[in-house]
Amino acid sequence: MIKTVFADANILIAAASSRTGASHAVLLLAEMGMIRCLLTPEISNFNIF
Repeated sequence: MIKTVFADANILIAAASSRTGASHAVLLLAEMGMIRCLLTPEISNFNIF
């Protein structure tokens, strides 16, 4: 069973600024399908760049 985690804006911003931190690891796990990230519509529509 895949775990679902809530990813807030802090995780997305931290992951965008560091490829070695835990926030980036969370997104990598989600990309590999090992976890599922739950986002609010406001966070999903947020543009970092």
